[in-house]
Amino acid sequence: MTSSENSAPRAVQLGLRFVNALDEAQLDERTERLRELVNDDATWWIDTGRDRVAGQRGHDPGDERPWPLHGTMPMSEKLEFVKRIAPEIFPQGLGRRIVSRSFGNDDVALIEAEGNGMHASGKAYRNRYAFVIDVAGDRIQSVREYLDTLHADDVFGSERASKRTTAPMPTAASAAAARTDNEKLVMSLWPALAASDIDAFGACFHADASWWTDSGTDRDRGDFDTHGGTANGYPLHGVITITEKLDYMRSRLHSGYSGASVDVTPIRLFSDGDFVALEAESFAKLSNERVYQNRYVFVVEMQGSRIKQVREYCDTLHVIDVTTGRD
Repeated sequence: MTSSENSAPRAVQLGLRFVNALDEAQLDERTERLRELVNDDATWWIDTGRDRVAGQRGHDPGDERPWPLHGTMPMSEKLEFVKRIAPEIFPQGLGRRIVSRSFGNDDVALIEAEGNGMHASGKAYRNRYAFVIDVAGDRIQSVREYLDTLHADDVFGSERASKRTTAPMPTAASAAAARTDNEKLVMSLWPALAASDIDAFGACFHADASWWTDSGTDRDRGDFDTHGGTANGYPLHGVITITEKLDYMRSRLHSGYSGASVDVTPIRLFSDGDFVALEAESFAKLSNERVYQNRYVFVVEMQGSRIKQVREYCDTLHVIDVTTGRD
């Protein structure tokens, strides 16, 4: 679903204007347009790769933030920082962000987009995004930007991004509440996963459903219109069938988690018709003694009473860091 800006709910309208303003060619004009859309105390969040403490909800790591994966940051500081460094790191400009889907209500919106640019190092920056936009009054209060952090770290890199920390386990008190049948079905996935009941998890999907996760340094594999298969690189696999996804999950629960449960705590969800957005956090102790604690937004497309497609936006740098066992 892609909402037209004029007929969409308030948060979707503001979210689309915000994402479109990111394409403004002149940095001064871009910054001014963005400032006009946000509250004075607005924030911008991006997950933090290896440093899980820095990316906790509601936590601003301040001067210790691991740029460009900075956690929560005041919007005013973010805009000034980007205005200052953008000409150096993207001398040819950032390229256009293309919005693929958007939905939501008057208070919160989900905007999916793709963008590209050529970094000063000669590396192509080609990311895929899910922006969760919160609105207070008639302006944006917060932006939560989910993107492929492994790709971002590969292009930008920084010493701060190498710091590895472990955040507290999410609490059940932060769980979201389902209001519609579609939301209830999406919520039913996580107790099944915690119980390692992959059959019950899979029963929520159509037989021909698909699951997408972005693909790290192999950007072509993560294209939304490219179907991969078992030859694709797990766990950053691009689009695969739900059958392949379930087979991988069974294998991973046995080998990587050694029978331990994977707890996914829903934080918030909202929907519009056949589309559901769920923000969530996970926690699992792996067989390599590392802790897997990711933060996600799952964009779920329904068809009738079952799931047709899932797009899973998460911290891909954290995925690779804890599952490969590399230091």
